[in-house]
Amino acid sequence: AFSPANIGLSIISKVIEATIQQATAVDKAGAAYASATGFGREFDSMLSATNDRMKMLNVEAKDVQKGLVSLRTGLSQFNAVSSSTQQHLLDTVVGLEKLGVATDESVNAINNLNKAFGVSATRAADMTRELGLSGKAIGMTASKITKEFNSSLGTLAVYGDRSVKVFSNIAAMAQAAGVE
Repeated sequence: AFSPANIGLSIISKVIEATIQQATAVDKAGAAYASATGFGREFDSMLSATNDRMKMLNVEAKDVQKGLVSLRTGLSQFNAVSSSTQQHLLDTVVGLEKLGVATDESVNAINNLNKAFGVSATRAADMTRELGLSGKAIGMTASKITKEFNSSLGTLAVYGDRSVKVFSNIAAMAQAAGVE
């Protein structure tokens, strides 16, 4: 029967159930990261914190794990940067993945910008996010614009750290002209 006690008990039961499911998902993601990289469980706390913070974006522990694997295996300096930079990189990669950009593709863009133009890892992540969002703004998928940017980097190198802006403008003109 419906009573305040039964309703309260039901709510508490659901909270406990959800907490256990969350802890299990984070543990599985941590184990999958360790298995995929061979680096142990060094990022479990970051995985859990990111998962908790990004829930409103429909991010699950396995999404965070995928981003961590891509960063750890695709960004050579990932372990050398500060934990706040690591967190910023992870947030960017996971957020872009939710927009359709494969984690490996966004890590590739961050790596390219960092190495080719000498910008910090944080600035490279910001530029990659700007790139993905500019694609959405001009009617291209975030994935497509990021892939095309990565493949055009050799040509864009002359523009240095303005390359994202230049590429976004060229992509918008091509989109408007129907010649993308």
